[in-house]
Amino acid sequence: MSLPPPAPLDKVPADARTAPVALEKRLRQVMAELITTKLWISTIALAILALLLTLYPFIAKRPGVGDLDVFLASQLGAGLLVSSVGAALLQVFVVRIRRRYDSELGDLDNADREGQTRSTAESLSIVSQMLTDLHEKVHQHDLRTDHTLISSLNKIGIANMYFDLGHAAPALVEALNHPSTTEVRLLGVSLDDFVRPGEHADLYRAWRVVEDQVKRGRPTHPHDMLVVKVLLLDPNSMGAQLLCHDLTLTGRREQMSRLRNDIDYVSRRLTQLTQLEPDSQTRVTLELRFYRVLPQLFLCATDQSAFSHAYIVPRIGESAPAGPVFQLESGSALYNGMLAHFDLIWQSAAVPAQAARRDFADGTDRGIHQSGICNIYTDSSRARERIVRLMETAQRRIWIQGISLYPMLLSSVTRAIEDAIQRDGVEIRLLILDPDCGQAVTKSFQEHVSTSRHSDVVESWRQYREDPAIHRRSQLYNMIRESIRRAMEIGAHADPARYQVRLYDSAPGSYLLLVDDRVLVEQYHYGEESRRHRSPLELAEEMPLVEYEMTPSDLFRNDAKARPFSVLENHFNFIFSQLSIPVEALSD
Repeated sequence: MSLPPPAPLDKVPADARTAPVALEKRLRQVMAELITTKLWISTIALAILALLLTLYPFIAKRPGVGDLDVFLASQLGAGLLVSSVGAALLQVFVVRIRRRYDSELGDLDNADREGQTRSTAESLSIVSQMLTDLHEKVHQHDLRTDHTLISSLNKIGIANMYFDLGHAAPALVEALNHPSTTEVRLLGVSLDDFVRPGEHADLYRAWRVVEDQVKRGRPTHPHDMLVVKVLLLDPNSMGAQLLCHDLTLTGRREQMSRLRNDIDYVSRRLTQLTQLEPDSQTRVTLELRFYRVLPQLFLCATDQSAFSHAYIVPRIGESAPAGPVFQLESGSALYNGMLAHFDLIWQSAAVPAQAARRDFADGTDRGIHQSGICNIYTDSSRARERIVRLMETAQRRIWIQGISLYPMLLSSVTRAIEDAIQRDGVEIRLLILDPDCGQAVTKSFQEHVSTSRHSDVVESWRQYREDPAIHRRSQLYNMIRESIRRAMEIGAHADPARYQVRLYDSAPGSYLLLVDDRVLVEQYHYGEESRRHRSPLELAEEMPLVEYEMTPSDLFRNDAKARPFSVLENHFNFIFSQLSIPVEALSD
């Protein structure tokens, strides 16, 4: 932005320069006149008094008046008269000297003032010239900066920039109406300002270009195919919740309700368009999907150009700031990147509108947050590290239920259990499947079938069940026995009130680990995936290990009645107190 040139500083009017000098001179003259007048009045008064005293002897020639009084009065009057005459002469002399002095002083002041004025004018002229030079340099810098900015924007593919979508609407209409356009990609939150007529008339006109072609075809190029892809935000996704996050629950619900209504309106309008009877003459298709990632940008891309602006999640209690809209040239790196961004979301992070609306495919975001799921592990090493870390920081309890607990009691987890035993206030409970119960026999038979060679497989479950020796030779039976021995060894010197090992005979539905306010669960199944090794399975090797927290996230409105943490906690307590026996009761 250029600055206006500075006003000349040496163009000072003559009256403005001499006015202070004349005023000062006039004030000095007035003061001098006042002093002179005062002195003359005093001299005249003195002369009158002298005359009265001189005339006194003649007036006072009457009885009772002494010669001494007359003599003194006459002498005093004569003296005062002489003094008044002298004062008058002195006044005349002083006035003449003052007037001469005023004249010379005035000349001197005028000369000095003129010199100062000339000096000031010269200084102002120099400053004015400096400001003029500075203005020229700033102007040249602005030109270079503007050129550099525009050149840089053009180099990266930005052809134009608009204040907001409303100002970009005419260019959008032109791009969407271009006869050579074969594909339109449209990405937004709700796109309500596009599709709903009313407040945003300019944007609605841009959408009508697309809508008319979907309904009536392309009369100017009837044989050219046009594909329109639209991505709307899934209101059940975490991205929608983050966009509507607010300090108060009421405010969040109001924002979410408005967003859901806007998305629902637009999706209904677009679904109606997708359900139009296909016409071989129109050759225009419309596809709608819902995406489930955090909204990052608005995008409207055609074959010729793309229009984009960023979405910003505002601070809580504030409205989102408006961002500029960039028009990108076709073929540029930014343009290609925007198309790739759209295609990735379309293919990997979105579901068809029919699945989201009619098939009730809600995705995972809502369920995960409302259930209190905070971690999911599919890597056994990461799962083991998490378990060790939870045990190292446990303050109140470590409760574990499994089939054999063999991988845990003979691994790095063992050290974490031993350390927890030494900490005051930590209660440790271990639930291990009774190796001689029917559930253990069933589980060992399943492993026998899956691990033995075909010729070694017992013909039937009934035969396996009726021959206990087969079960006692199984790997599972021996792992459970070894785990029991190891568990007792670890707690040999522990406080029995804080370290308990029990055997249960109910169905082993899952591995369970409760540490303070967290619980980790892995489901048990009789099915299996083919494995390269025959070593005991570790956690998260076949099924994911899911971690729940006691208090679910408040990101979603939590209307769910189920509380998985409480259910799992109650599950462990029930088995421990009702369906298990102390390990000491196990007969050898």
